[in-house]
Amino acid sequence: MNTKTPFIGIDCGSTTVKIVVVDDDFRVLDSLYAYHRGNPYGVIQQYLQQCPYKTFRLVAATSSTPYFVLADYRFENKICFIDGVKRAYPQVQNILLVGSEKFARIIFNEDGSYRKMKANSTCAAGTGSFLDQQAVRLGIESASRLAELAGQSGPETPRIASRCSVFAKTDLIHAQQEGWALSEISDGLCAGLARNIADTLFPAEQLASPTVMVGGVALNERVVKHLLDLAGTHIIHDEQAALYGALGAVLRALKAIKEEAAGGHTAVAKKVGESAAFKNNGGAAVVNDVDSGEGALLADRPLRTAADILGKQEERRRYVHQPLEKKNPNYPDFSAYKSYNQVTTRLGERNPVEIDLYTPLSGGPIPVYLGIDIGSTSTKAAVLDENRRMLAGLYTRTAGDPIRAVQGLFEALETLQTQEGVSLEIRRCATTGSGRKLIGAIVGADGIIDEITAHARAAVELDPKVDTIIEIGGQDSKFTVLKDGVVVFSQMNTVCAAGTGSFIEEQAVKLGVPIGDYARRALGHPAPATSDRCTVFMERDLNNYQNEGYGVEELLVATLFSVADNYLSKVAMEGSIGTHVVFQGATAKNKALVAAFEERLKRPIAVSPYCHLTGAMGAVLQTLDDQSAAGVQAAASATAAAGLHAAVTKFRGLGLSRETIAQRNDVCQGCTNHCKLHIITVQGEEIVYGYLCGRGAGDRTFVSKNKSGFDLLRERRHLLEQAVQTITRQGQQNQGKQSLTGWLSEAVVNFSTSTIDLFNDALHQATDTVLKSRSVVGNKAEVIRADTAAQMAPAQPGVSPQGAHSSSILSSIRIGIPRALYLQEDSRLWQYFFQSLGFTVVMGEDTSGSIGAGKRISGADFCAPISMIHGQVQGLLEKSDYVFLPIYLEAPRHGEPAEQPQGEERRFFYCNYSQYTPTLVSVATEQGGRILKPLIYSIFGHDSEAIFELREMLRPLLVSRGLDVPVPSVLERLYRNMKAIKAAYNNALVDLYQRIRPETDEFSIMLTGRPYTALSKGLNKGIPDMFAEHGLKVFFHDMFPTPETHHHDGLLQAYHWYYASRVIETALYCRSNPTIYPVLVTSFKCGPDSFAIETFKEILDRAHKPYLILQIDEHDSAVGYETRIEAAVRAFRNHFSAARSMSAAPAAGSSINAAQQKQQSREKAAFPRNKTVLLPNWDPLVVELLAAALRGHGVNAHVLEEKSEYIQHAMTHNSGQCIPVSVIAYEVMKYIESRTLDPQNTVLWMVKALWPCNIPLYPLQIETILRKAGNGMEKVQVFTGDLTFMDVSARMTLDAYYAYALGGLLRKIGTRIRPYETLPGATDAFIASALQKCATALEKRQPMVPVIKDIAAGLSFIPRKEGKRPKVALFGDFYVRDNDIFNQDLIRSIERAGGEVVTTSYVEYLKATVDAFFDRLLMERRYGPWLGYRAVMMAIASVEKALERQTGIALSEGAWTNRRRQDAYQYFGIRPEMSGENYDNALKILKILDEHPDLALFVQAAPAFCCASLVTEGMSKAIENLTGVPVLSITYDGTGAQKNDAVEPYLAKYGT
Repeated sequence: MNTKTPFIGIDCGSTTVKIVVVDDDFRVLDSLYAYHRGNPYGVIQQYLQQCPYKTFRLVAATSSTPYFVLADYRFENKICFIDGVKRAYPQVQNILLVGSEKFARIIFNEDGSYRKMKANSTCAAGTGSFLDQQAVRLGIESASRLAELAGQSGPETPRIASRCSVFAKTDLIHAQQEGWALSEISDGLCAGLARNIADTLFPAEQLASPTVMVGGVALNERVVKHLLDLAGTHIIHDEQAALYGALGAVLRALKAIKEEAAGGHTAVAKKVGESAAFKNNGGAAVVNDVDSGEGALLADRPLRTAADILGKQEERRRYVHQPLEKKNPNYPDFSAYKSYNQVTTRLGERNPVEIDLYTPLSGGPIPVYLGIDIGSTSTKAAVLDENRRMLAGLYTRTAGDPIRAVQGLFEALETLQTQEGVSLEIRRCATTGSGRKLIGAIVGADGIIDEITAHARAAVELDPKVDTIIEIGGQDSKFTVLKDGVVVFSQMNTVCAAGTGSFIEEQAVKLGVPIGDYARRALGHPAPATSDRCTVFMERDLNNYQNEGYGVEELLVATLFSVADNYLSKVAMEGSIGTHVVFQGATAKNKALVAAFEERLKRPIAVSPYCHLTGAMGAVLQTLDDQSAAGVQAAASATAAAGLHAAVTKFRGLGLSRETIAQRNDVCQGCTNHCKLHIITVQGEEIVYGYLCGRGAGDRTFVSKNKSGFDLLRERRHLLEQAVQTITRQGQQNQGKQSLTGWLSEAVVNFSTSTIDLFNDALHQATDTVLKSRSVVGNKAEVIRADTAAQMAPAQPGVSPQGAHSSSILSSIRIGIPRALYLQEDSRLWQYFFQSLGFTVVMGEDTSGSIGAGKRISGADFCAPISMIHGQVQGLLEKSDYVFLPIYLEAPRHGEPAEQPQGEERRFFYCNYSQYTPTLVSVATEQGGRILKPLIYSIFGHDSEAIFELREMLRPLLVSRGLDVPVPSVLERLYRNMKAIKAAYNNALVDLYQRIRPETDEFSIMLTGRPYTALSKGLNKGIPDMFAEHGLKVFFHDMFPTPETHHHDGLLQAYHWYYASRVIETALYCRSNPTIYPVLVTSFKCGPDSFAIETFKEILDRAHKPYLILQIDEHDSAVGYETRIEAAVRAFRNHFSAARSMSAAPAAGSSINAAQQKQQSREKAAFPRNKTVLLPNWDPLVVELLAAALRGHGVNAHVLEEKSEYIQHAMTHNSGQCIPVSVIAYEVMKYIESRTLDPQNTVLWMVKALWPCNIPLYPLQIETILRKAGNGMEKVQVFTGDLTFMDVSARMTLDAYYAYALGGLLRKIGTRIRPYETLPGATDAFIASALQKCATALEKRQPMVPVIKDIAAGLSFIPRKEGKRPKVALFGDFYVRDNDIFNQDLIRSIERAGGEVVTTSYVEYLKATVDAFFDRLLMERRYGPWLGYRAVMMAIASVEKALERQTGIALSEGAWTNRRRQDAYQYFGIRPEMSGENYDNALKILKILDEHPDLALFVQAAPAFCCASLVTEGMSKAIENLTGVPVLSITYDGTGAQKNDAVEPYLAKYGT
């Protein structure tokens, strides 16, 4: 063994520290793999003190390792893992890197070179550490023990969602509620994580061998086992799996030393010599010796000692929260008469029952009432006496087994009676919490009460003046508003606000702080800003701060403020928070959390000594009230209550603690649903869960749960089928009796129409004949003549317009039609169309299974509806010859006035995903040739265009079979019938609503949202049926007639999205309709809906009208929705009862009127010359020049200040919208505050836009944020102006050109020269000087030619060297691409990694897209704008040429045309009628490649929640196939986590 001084490699991640000490033979001499519990410094320090080796020749670290580790070299994590693995397995084809926070698949080419990487999205982060967290929640000592338990599971396990850890927690709770065993839940967690990895990294793909799995999760044998099953191939994993990063860091450092000696500029980008493989030898890891050259290079290096490896832990820290202080003197100390922990045989020592006895007990029997609250993380019991006073409280961890937890409480209650010498007689028992139904059935509860009602009832009992309840549980949070002791509004968290209560405990465990010590440690400490988006985002920020050296106490405080901000922005309605606020739930026992809320709300918050028991307390109190009201309890007095015989209760007794409660699984064979049943046997009685209908264990037939007498989905199906049959019969019965006058009138019309049709058909037939003749000449094939008479005959359902032989051929062609997305509404109409032509139609399966199937093949992390249509199409491709997936761009105007003022015509876009679905599905399935994609709905024409598209769609599939294409009149007749069917159906829906809606004595539910979500059986979780179970009729938003006044509503006018506008219409309709309560059903990650939800809420909040928002995700369980619906129905009933006693309807609210006026005035306003104009800082070069140019035109224009901390702070104002909108709004407020501007005289300039993107909604959302902020910010005006600034002056348009061109030129100078400069900083200094000169010239309106000449001349003075780096082209989001702050200095990150960046100026952006833009204007028949913009472009081109002649430098590159746009149409499946950023991306990519054919990589820079960027990401496979250049999408999520490291592996060189 070599005894020379060893090397040390350190890899510190979000939860663990990995250290290796290796000798010259790369034998691992010593190693460490340990959890750091938030103290990586301490763990590394302790290891170095105890390590047997005290000096090292080299210290190497990964990039995630905190900077207090003073490494000689530091490299990007994935590069280190690649080096480490390649030494061990040189032929590796795939590396699966699965750590605590991130996971990725690194893919290599056959020759061993790096190909690309696929990684988890932001929302899928934290899945590795999730196992550790859930082990704690389930009462399991470690993740390794969880894996052992999982191995004991049977074949049936609960399905745990694989999208993100927040979703997985929710599914975990549902599994507990359904009674799954702990081993089965554990295995479900492992299987869910494995499925998450597989679905993200290799969906529907066979992994090439060898595949190696590394990272901490690779040590979990159960996860690996599930992953092996999913992969279908062998996956290598060894005992060194977690250490490869640290080993690779050492290897990469040695390469860097050799490169430096050879004069290389970077270790990342330059290839080094080959090395032999890392291998196992007698349990030790071995590679070849360090060669003599490396040894010589290392000989002169000073030795490092353990003492100098760690530097100062303190770094520059940024605090936004002042030291947290407890100011409330009335906060309880939670003392009791007697408190102790009781160890039970059921729960054991690891999970004792905490007992608080609030008063001495003896004797008996004492009549008591028992309430049980079964939560996701804890189970509580409250014992009340007959006067409803608290006698005792019991608390234990649910630990994944609610049945066992309740048995433990019962055992503790029996022990308490023995120890205290008391006998308790339980007169009533009630349950609440997430497990209320399961436990209620098992224990024989007299009442099963939803959590909101239970907590509200207890709050009123404890403080009758309470008007607001804040309640944060382990998984669910609730916000409740009361008036006179009655709930008038309640709201539960959406999925992204789930799990915040347990998150506090998880972070405490992760940071090594006992939960009981949390508040003491947190109080008195400041904190940095962290995201409040969801616990995944929160944890990423905390991990980042931890690596930056923030202290444990500061991270504890940051966690509390994240939870508080999350609750106040995503659960509560802050404007409705009253003066008597109470905080309930076990989290209220954390006085530091209460202090954080008090700091945010600037008001005191009351906390009861029984805050952790209020759910249990309220459940039994409400049960007593309900039974009293029902006549079960005749009087409310204590005497009457005492006289009530105990036999009235259904409670089975505390003896349940000693019984064995058997559980088994079964499948119901009663119908085609084949429901999976979970059967629990208690005292001989079977309790069955899992029926989708109302059936019970003894029922043999379907039993409806519907108590309303109205089935929404069934009635809609009936009316649609009725409309189809009616229109079909009308087509068949044209020979009915008519008057002579009517007959003559119809004959004239028919003759005219038929004559036109004949000429039209004859023309098309002649054309077809010519085309077929040419085909005959070319192919020498037999011509099959058309049967003209058959073509002219009216098409009837099931009857082909061709001959009998043709009909048989047609019927053999199977056309698949999905029932998802926009086709959810129209699939039956298209079924009619194709069947009428004689085709066989196969319909898609509207089931939840399609979501998972689609998620596996879709190219990006889309919403559930997009995943569903992917899955349905994939299934249909297996059953059909073709799948019909038409392009819907814009919906026909809905109920709009026939004539609108010039320039005010509204456009209704289908969402960005929907518009590009045919393209995305074609790419994902790689079956684009079998997907029929005609353009049907757009603004570019009328029915004739759709008919032409349909005819051309049919041509290839018919002609190839020797059949003729139907002439236009046949298709037109069918298409006209389809429209008639839809009109008849819509009228029938409105008529049905008018006939059966409640008038005064009852209320009903108006569902709103996207029909493909709310009305889809596969997506809607049975939500309509849940309301019907409560006896409420449920309608959908297309059933009410839209009042004329709504069309002129300012808020509604702002919405250009089709379905989002219907959501706003519904809010307006329900606002003043006392018998209708709105329920918005939306999808997780729906961008347009994230804007609409804010407006929806604001409209109804101002009207004091309760509502419910339900967010649909990929969960199979509906339990969480049931809870929310139960609470909402109770709130609706309370509000309805109160409203009936009032004669006047609620007013809309002045703030909304102000918002409407702002929207309307914004559309008509002139450029605000007399106010301070603020410009968003999307590009620090261009925008600075635009502001200078505006000042030159007399406008007081300034640029908003962009800071990384501002971006993080802005996330508090974000609830799923595009991140830039929140950032801009926050920066406006900061700019006004820091410069003491008058908000009323301040204007934010935003670009005027109307394309399928959320940018047109930015002004409305920014005004909403400013209005909520108050303090005068609501007075700020948002002005939407032209990007060319033509609305300022013609000269300003020229100056704007200078700004765009010169800003782009200066950026291009930087990217071209800076990588090769020999004097560091020279290029940046030159750019800064040139920028100042340009700004001065524009502001003073000086000639620009001398300035440009000066720039051209100065370039030669920047010293540089020759060289050639791999080129990386940037494209992406308008706000992010050139924003050095938002994109974390992406350009310089690429340069540091060894690349040269290719950028596109805004003028070059125009050059790439202007052809398509002009084509689209002509298609839209917008000839005026076409002429105007054409003239501007010609003028700019002329100016540009003249400037180049005069200055010798071109301000932009490339021709004013994109010769490859036809390739985009052909290969990417896009069309010239389309628009939007993803459309432009496709054009830009090809033009960039045309001008830079030596590109090595495309990088898309995008903000989180950007729809257009996700579409481009989904198209990346097609882009890569066409261009041969990999595409990397980097998503910036507003957290502090570094994103640009993802570029480095593409540019690094590796040994093979």
